[in-house]
Amino acid sequence: MEVPLYEVQKGESLAARRTIYIPMYAAADYVTPGTVVAGKAKLSVNGGTSTNSVNSMAAVTGHNGVAKLVLDTTEITTYGNIVVTAPMGASFGQALVRVVQFDPFTEGALSETARAYKAGK
Repeated sequence: MEVPLYEVQKGESLAARRTIYIPMYAAADYVTPGTVVAGKAKLSVNGGTSTNSVNSMAAVTGHNGVAKLVLDTTEITTYGNIVVTAPMGASFGQALVRVVQFDPFTEGALSETARAYKAGK
């Protein structure tokens, strides 16, 4: 199972930039595409206790086993990592969101990984 990584700027106002896509897998084997059912995701900010997402996940039309979640602005107020877990009965999915200071959509913006590499870390 592969976990996608997203970078979102703290306080991002544009919904399109707060939208993440979560691959869903059948819990029986974690290989077969899973069924997406509308529901709340679980969010854990910087390893804290999981809470329900403000918005519900939805299936992406034409893409079997892919859920879409628009993070609410209140969910991206703390720098760090958010583990997004999508438990849906017989299906399961996860994504990692890094809330960052810079705008990852600006041309020439370096990701945190690229910044660390450039700094020799």
